Amino acid sequence: MKVLVIGGGGREHALVWAVRQSPRVREVVCAPGNGGIAAMARCVPVNQKDLADLVRVAVAEMPDLTIVGPEVPLSLGLVDELMRRGMRVFGPTQRAAMLETSKVFAKEFMQRHRLPTAGYAVCHSVKEVKEALTHFHTPIVVKADGLAAGKGVVICPTKHEAEEAATLLLSGKLLGEVCHKVILEEFLTGEEISWLIIADGKHILPLVAAQDHKRIGEGDTGLNTGGMGAYSTDALLEPHMRDWLVAHIAQPVIDGMAAEGAPFTGVLYCGLMMTARGPMVLEFNTRFGDPETQAILPRLKDGELLKALDAAIDGRLDQVELAWSKEPSVTVIAASQGYPGSVKTGHVITGLDEAAKEAGVTIFHSGTTLVDGKLVTAGGRVLAVTAIATTLQTACDRAYAALSKLHFDGIYYRRDIAHRALKRKKRETMSAVGITLEELLADNEASTQKWLTWLADNPAALDVSCDIYNSGTARGLLKHIWAVELRHSQRLLGEEVIAYDAIPVGSLDDLSAVHAQAVRNLKKFLSEANDTTLHEIITLQTVSAGTLHASRRKLFAHIMLHSLRHWAQLSTLLREAGYKTEWPKDFLFSEAMR
Repeated sequence: MKVLVIGGGGREHALVWAVRQSPRVREVVCAPGNGGIAAMARCVPVNQKDLADLVRVAVAEMPDLTIVGPEVPLSLGLVDELMRRGMRVFGPTQRAAMLETSKVFAKEFMQRHRLPTAGYAVCHSVKEVKEALTHFHTPIVVKADGLAAGKGVVICPTKHEAEEAATLLLSGKLLGEVCHKVILEEFLTGEEISWLIIADGKHILPLVAAQDHKRIGEGDTGLNTGGMGAYSTDALLEPHMRDWLVAHIAQPVIDGMAAEGAPFTGVLYCGLMMTARGPMVLEFNTRFGDPETQAILPRLKDGELLKALDAAIDGRLDQVELAWSKEPSVTVIAASQGYPGSVKTGHVITGLDEAAKEAGVTIFHSGTTLVDGKLVTAGGRVLAVTAIATTLQTACDRAYAALSKLHFDGIYYRRDIAHRALKRKKRETMSAVGITLEELLADNEASTQKWLTWLADNPAALDVSCDIYNSGTARGLLKHIWAVELRHSQRLLGEEVIAYDAIPVGSLDDLSAVHAQAVRNLKKFLSEANDTTLHEIITLQTVSAGTLHASRRKLFAHIMLHSLRHWAQLSTLLREAGYKTEWPKDFLFSEAMR
C-alpha cells in the first residue's frame, strides 16, 4: 500500500519510520517532509496552512492511507475534505479536533462529562478577568482559547501578572492576533504524564505512557518550549492506574464525543497531572505528541502501528492488540541557539553517521533541510535523538553519547532528560517481605510491630511519606492524609501549626488524640472549603526523611501507620465534599511502599 504522511517535523519522521516497517507498505510519501525524512520517503512540497493545497497533494498522490500529523491541518478540516472524496484518512474531523483547537470547548466538555480537571473560568474581557480572579488562589494559569503553538499558556505567580497576561492575550499583543476568550485555571501540582490512545469512534487502544520536558532549562527552568525531550517506561503508569484512566477519562471522552455527534477517530493525547487528588486532565491534543512520539514508537514491535491505524479507520480497534518492548526509551532534542525565541538557521549539521552507530539509537529530524546536498538546520528544534536499552540509565547514556558526536553552530540540548525517574529510588515493596494489606490496616500490636520492624530494616521507606508523589496512586493519598491530619488543616483554619519536632514520641493513644482533633478540623474545613482552597491542602512541601533524627523515625512510622488505618475514613470525608478518591484497594497495597 501507499501511505501519505502530512507534516514535516520529528513526529512525522517517527511516523514515517514506523510505517515503513510494515511489509504491506510499498511507498511512503511525506508532505512537506524534511531533510531526514527524505532519506526514507518521497517528499513533496505543500503549504500546511492552506487547505486547498493540502487537498491538492492528497488527490494528486491518491494514497491508500493518509496520516495527518500536525494540528493545523486538522483544525482546517483536512480529514473532512478527504473523507468526502472517499479517501482513507487517519485523524479526527474538524469538529472532533476541537478538543485541542478550542480550550474553552475542551474544558466545558470535561465539565459536561464529569472528567477530572482543574477549576477554571472563561473570560471574554479584561473586566471579566478581574472579577474572576477574586475566586482564584495563586499561582494561576492563563490560557488562550485556540491554537497558539505552545505560546498560549502562561503560569502567573500573582493575580496582577495573571491580569496582565490575560490582557495581552485578549489584545493580541502576546500572540500577534486577538484572542477573543481566555481561560483562568487552577494551578495543579504533581507529576505530568503524556498518555496517548488510538480511537475508532467507539473503541480505544492505549499506547505506553511518556513524560515530556517542556522547559528550556535543566531542572525544568526557563521558558516553555514545544518539548526538549521525553522518556517512556512502563513504570510511568502501573496497570491499575492505566485501567483507571481508561475507565474514567479515555473511554468517557470517546463516548461523550460520539453522544455529541462528533465521533472521535484518531489519536487522543491526554496531558495528565498526577496530583494528590488523583489524575487530572491538563489538556487534550488530537494528534501524536512531539517529542513523545519519538520516544514511544521505538518501543512498538515492527509493523504494529499500521495495523492499529487501519483498524481505527474501519471501526474494529477492539480486535487489535499492540506488542510493546519492555525496554525503556529516551528522546533528547537538539535545538538551535535562541530557541524558543528567534533562531538562525542554515547551519551545517555534522556527525550524524557516527551518532547513528551508537547501539539502540535512532535519530529523527525535526527541523532540517537539504541545501546543495548538505543537511542544514531549518528550525528551532533540529534533531530528536532516541535511544532504547534494558534500563533507563543505559538509554540516557546512549542518547547522550550520540549527541556528543553531533554538531551544528549553536547546538543546545538539556542534559537532564528523565532526571525525575533516575533520581527516584527503587524500594522494596511490603509484599516482598510478607506484609499484607489486612495486617497493615489491622489495629493490633502484632501488625504494628511487624510494620515498625520492616521500617527499621528499610529506613529509606520513610521517604514514601515525604517524596513527591508518583502516578497519582496511594502514595499521593497517603501524603495527603498525614499532611492534612498533622499540619495543613490546622494552618488553613488559622490555628497553631503542629510542628513535627514538637510532638513527643508517644503511644498510639497520643497519636489517636491528635488524629481525632485533626478529623474534626478537617470536617469543619471541608464544609467551608471551595475547590481552589482545597488545592492548597494538597499542594504539599516535600521533606526529606533522611533529615529526620533517628529518635523521631519511630514517631514518623507511627504517624504513617495511623494515617493508613484512617485513609478510608478521610476518603469518605473527601467524597462527601465532592472530590473523587476512587482508588482500588490494592493500590494502597501495591504502590504505597514502593
